[in-house]
Amino acid sequence: MQNGLQSFIEHFDQVVKVAPSRIAVECNGQSVTYLELQRASLRIAKYIEDALGEPDDIIGLNISKSPRFLSAAIGCWRQRCAWVPIASNLPQARQRFVLADCNPRLVFTDDPNEKRFTRLPDDLGRRNAENVVSQSYHPDDLAYVIYTSGTTGNPNGVEVTHRGIMNLLSSQVSAFGLDADSRAVWYYPTSFDASVSDWGTALYAGATLLFEKELDCYSASELTQWLNQRRVSHADLPPSLLKLLPEPDSDSSLRTVVVGGQSTDPETIRRWGSRIKLVNVYGPTEATVCTSLNICVPEETRSLLGQPIHGVEYRVVDSSLKNVPYGDAGELLISGPCLARGYRNQIDKTRRMFIEVDGQRSYRSGFFHLIS
Repeated sequence: MQNGLQSFIEHFDQVVKVAPSRIAVECNGQSVTYLELQRASLRIAKYIEDALGEPDDIIGLNISKSPRFLSAAIGCWRQRCAWVPIASNLPQARQRFVLADCNPRLVFTDDPNEKRFTRLPDDLGRRNAENVVSQSYHPDDLAYVIYTSGTTGNPNGVEVTHRGIMNLLSSQVSAFGLDADSRAVWYYPTSFDASVSDWGTALYAGATLLFEKELDCYSASELTQWLNQRRVSHADLPPSLLKLLPEPDSDSSLRTVVVGGQSTDPETIRRWGSRIKLVNVYGPTEATVCTSLNICVPEETRSLLGQPIHGVEYRVVDSSLKNVPYGDAGELLISGPCLARGYRNQIDKTRRMFIEVDGQRSYRSGFFHLIS
């Protein structure tokens, strides 16, 4: 990566070099080593290269949560292509919208019944990828497009660049206490940007990533049993689900639980914060998943945004975009390397939401925050 910044690919390949036989992924009884994951991503990069993929081209991933999704996502990055998740369980109307809006060069699928897209070929294992050289991408290259829920209209395709990814992952790995001995959960679906944090932090740390295809559909009791059986050390879970889980006992392997996306009630903070490291994270999709975090303590009476991660700056402003005094409420502006390019094919909305204030490009979060 230019400008002296290390890319995810460079970092990942260093992790592989240090411990190629370490287990990268455990899923539905299948284990994949770091070297196997690297080789699979190289073979997919070769396939994209042969299809004349160009920098900033978008590749659709109609692939279930699996090692193949990971190798495809990493393979796209090796060719300076971006990816967009197109989950099979999305309504057909939403799939059609995403496909029309992104206009991907090709769409990979692992669904044998899906005739619209390109099956990942069975000969990938025999495909010569020894001469594939990962292209040196620029921090401002497009990394992925994630679509918002669209509850107030059409979904918005947020164009996230590589610039914020390494900053995000390095900050979270340090805060979560992830290392090569960790066993971390990939809970969230591929269409949700928090999933990038789930799998990205684990692979960045050289940890083992654990998941099942339908893990996000498990009941509280099923999930508790699964976490215990697999000796999970790190989990990123919705606060509403964590509230239903029994706090870990002295025999539990859980060391860190991450919550975000919703407020965590004080009782859940008290129960969990007294047993393990409980980390509350906040960040919109438009600012690369997470922009601040807080290590919760049992005495807290509400969820706190905590401190911005490295390189991120918060400002709270009034309707005239002037800083508000302490004790007053205002809109939270976010600036730093985390910011997305904007919204795909929505120039006017991008200009409204990504603005320049005092020489800094900032995102208007719409989140109203009380300075105290």
